[in-house]
Amino acid sequence: AAACTALDKLAFDRAGLTLMAHYSGVSVMALLGYGAVTVFLGVSTRRPIVVGVLLLYGWQKMATLVPGLIDFFTIQKYTDALLPRLATQRSNVEIQTALGTFQKEVFMVSAGKALIVLTIISLAFLAGAIIIVRLKEFAATRAAGG
Repeated sequence: AAACTALDKLAFDRAGLTLMAHYSGVSVMALLGYGAVTVFLGVSTRRPIVVGVLLLYGWQKMATLVPGLIDFFTIQKYTDALLPRLATQRSNVEIQTALGTFQKEVFMVSAGKALIVLTIISLAFLAGAIIIVRLKEFAATRAAGG
């Protein structure tokens, strides 16, 4: 982030450093959330890359386009809620489909709630991964006769 601001001739003032810290914090939370999900997929499925690609690129992209509340079941919804709001952002998103263009109302989540949900998601998926690894270890030990 520092290299981007240096190359763009932006000053390292208090506002710029605060914004850089904000984006860095959002990046860390996104890495924690997505990392926990991918670790869980890695220990629980035989083909984690295929399942991960379908989940992260298929499900999340589809869920953000489908009208309704289904986008609350994505990590992207909560990481987007942590980003700073721009003056040009609205609560409606225009979506173009093969059938035409329609407006999707976006239900906003506060940054505090998004932080709590991302923390819960990370802890839940990491706990699930730990449980699965422990169960696999016990099964391997019993199979070996120990």
